[in-house]
Amino acid sequence: MSQPQIPVLPQAGPDSHDRHRDDQHGYDQHGQDRRRRIRSPLVERIAGWSARHRKTAVFGWLALVAIIFLGGQALGTKSLPAYNAGQAGQAEQALHRLGVVAPAVEDVLIQARSPGHTFAADPAMRQAARQVASALAGLPRAASQIRSPLGAGNRALVSADGRSALVTFRVPGPATDQTTAVAPALRAVAAVQAKYPGLRIAEGGDASYGRAINSVLGSGFRKAEATSVPITLVLLLLVFGALIAAGIPLLLAATSVMTALSLLTSSAAGCRSGPARPKWC
Repeated sequence: MSQPQIPVLPQAGPDSHDRHRDDQHGYDQHGQDRRRRIRSPLVERIAGWSARHRKTAVFGWLALVAIIFLGGQALGTKSLPAYNAGQAGQAEQALHRLGVVAPAVEDVLIQARSPGHTFAADPAMRQAARQVASALAGLPRAASQIRSPLGAGNRALVSADGRSALVTFRVPGPATDQTTAVAPALRAVAAVQAKYPGLRIAEGGDASYGRAINSVLGSGFRKAEATSVPITLVLLLLVFGALIAAGIPLLLAATSVMTALSLLTSSAAGCRSGPARPKWC
């Protein structure tokens, strides 16, 4: 006689089918969504909210940029002095807090290009020194305390070999304005240099060096802005294949830089000189 075949594997009841169906849909035994237990990162949540509220995110960001920019313009820009490193910088900072500002010292070199010419025997060098001192004397806002090698007791302004001589002066005004105040003196010295091609007439000092550094940095930033933006736009256009999609990252970057600069301007405007000056200034 043939025995009836009894299944070895247990038969799944209706409850197991329900649990299996719930597991496939991501629910546990209590019927709660497991995915809700894992909290998504903040950046992901912000991105999701921005995608669901596109107009609110875009116009809200532009409004925030406009408010910060206008606030920075209203507060104005304040130039903060730069200090040297080490103990010298600490001494400069202490003097600045006390209101003691050392004026910038400028030197005008007058030197014969050809060897054998001395200040005592070359009338062109003496005439150039006289014209430099006279031109600087006519610029009281750019030069003060002018010392010329032609003056009495200023023999130390002539080198030992007599080939070089110095005209020294100080740039008046606050330290933050000296790089701008020295500009007329630089133009006056350049005008005298143009009259004497056989001489080397050049100005150097604290204010003129600072002005030259600012000019180099400014021109470098302008060149970077003129070249980096078109190159970036071309690369993004090749990647995205659409002008609007390529312009969105550039617009975001430009507004971010504008916002950061406005915030820096606002924070710099809060700096004040004296004992009440914040430590972060």
